[in-house]
Amino acid sequence: SKALLLKPDYADANNNLGNAWQSQGKVDEAIRAYEKVILLKPNCAEAFYNMGTALQEQCRLKQAIKAYKEAISYKPNYPEAYNNIGDALQVLGKPTEAIETLNVALSLRPNYAEAYNNKGNALHDLSELDEAINCYETALNLKPEFPEAYNNMGRAKQSQGKIDEAVESYENALSLRAHYIDCFLNLKSLKVQICDIKKRTNFKQIEKSLFFREVLLDNSMHHIQEAIAAFLVGDTKLSAECLNRYTSMVPFEKGQGLSAKDKLFCNAYFSFLSALLKEPKFPKLPHHLEIYHIGESHCLSYAHHYMSIASKKHIISPLIIFGAKAHHFAQHQNNQYKALAKKHLEMIPNGANIFVSIGEIDCRHNEGVLPAAKKMGKSFENIVGKTVSAFVDWFAEQNINKEFRYFFFNIPAPKYSSEFPVQTNRNVARIVELFNYSLANKLSNTGAMLIDVHKYTVDREGFSNHLYHCDSRHLDAKIISKIQTQINAF
Repeated sequence: SKALLLKPDYADANNNLGNAWQSQGKVDEAIRAYEKVILLKPNCAEAFYNMGTALQEQCRLKQAIKAYKEAISYKPNYPEAYNNIGDALQVLGKPTEAIETLNVALSLRPNYAEAYNNKGNALHDLSELDEAINCYETALNLKPEFPEAYNNMGRAKQSQGKIDEAVESYENALSLRAHYIDCFLNLKSLKVQICDIKKRTNFKQIEKSLFFREVLLDNSMHHIQEAIAAFLVGDTKLSAECLNRYTSMVPFEKGQGLSAKDKLFCNAYFSFLSALLKEPKFPKLPHHLEIYHIGESHCLSYAHHYMSIASKKHIISPLIIFGAKAHHFAQHQNNQYKALAKKHLEMIPNGANIFVSIGEIDCRHNEGVLPAAKKMGKSFENIVGKTVSAFVDWFAEQNINKEFRYFFFNIPAPKYSSEFPVQTNRNVARIVELFNYSLANKLSNTGAMLIDVHKYTVDREGFSNHLYHCDSRHLDAKIISKIQTQINAF
């Protein structure tokens, strides 16, 4: 700043000032400094590159790419600019273009660890998981202390269903950077799903740092994960406290650093858990038997309530798998959903009673069968029939020598959504009917039992009668008496 007082048209001083502002997180000030450089020195590749990094930090990705391309126009052999363009394209959902650009960066600098890491991310988006992992391994060979590569390796291993290896990768990243928030949340999400939440020793060790605890207080995903973890083990008081922390955050902080998908996740679980926490609480009985309820968010609907099977009272214990669809269990290859379900089933004692609530996501307006049918050009009947059959078969295969008693829940009637056209709503209701018909037909040839919640939730038009829904998607414990009646009749 003093240099610029003496010489206002000093381009290099403006550029250095911009870098200093950016390193302090004052990105707007940095951009203004870079703009001055470009006015003074229009062919300065470094200024355009720095402008690109600042714009990328603000998630103004298209503008950032334009700035990087300007830098390349003045400095064609600029591997950092190509690398950052590739990174931006990957985030914009253009993985193929990203790989092409990253290959240019690697041709200019063959030992470029960051470019290999970004190429791995693009390959992950294309579900080329083995190739993605090869890129992360190359990046780590070139740069052993590279926490981002370990974190991304964990994500790829998790997608492959190699859960223990994913945990190891996340922990390696955290050993290199103890305050790595994104990696911490990845690990925490995984451990919430693999029944390790009662111990939570790794989380406590990381959270000992006062700085880290303060950072987490401003992270909405952390509060929602804590609320889910507490609810899973029946600590409704702690769950409510976590939801209160979430609501106490100012709107900017609540969405800070979250993707649209993560915002949807947080808001959906906040709404659902808030409704469930209004229900009356029941004291735990000593030496109770358990019904293990495996599923996506719907496994929380009746959590910690009691049901009787063969005249014996059981408490319902939820085992959650975030984002699990019937489609995932119908795939030939292993994946994280199968791997997590397998971990649950291996932990459950032989001969146990198991509720299965998987399939709801498959039947939504914007997920599952409806967009898949449009993309693949296949009928609803074709997709639903094959998916349900393979999904049930997978669970049957896990029951060899275990003697589980499965109770599969069908899909409740969908709520009519004014956000979507009338025909889309009708298609969703049709898909739900097809799913439930296919499930009933498939289970009739097995020893598993069907719990029909659809018949209690549907109106004459095929949509929810609003008697048992606690939010736009989920049922709550009001329907337990109807479920109990069906179980008694089996």
